[in-house]
Amino acid sequence: MTTLFITHDLATVHYVGGDMMVLNRGVVVEEGPVTTVMSDPQHEYTRLLLDSVPRPDPDFRWKDRLDVADVQG
Repeated sequence: MTTLFITHDLATVHYVGGDMMVLNRGVVVEEGPVTTVMSDPQHEYTRLLLDSVPRPDPDFRWKDRLDVADVQG
């Protein structure tokens, strides 16, 4: 059985596991096992998505503004 799960929540993607695809403007920019893509992202957009995940550390605050418009597929 195959399940297609579409989300913007990378924590949920990590929990569900399996393989994942990262799309940027409708184009697949990276794909592979969840653990590989999340631990060693190859595409700039994937790294941007991972950097945007809030961290549960109250001492950590976002200092830079992430600009998704600058990342091309």
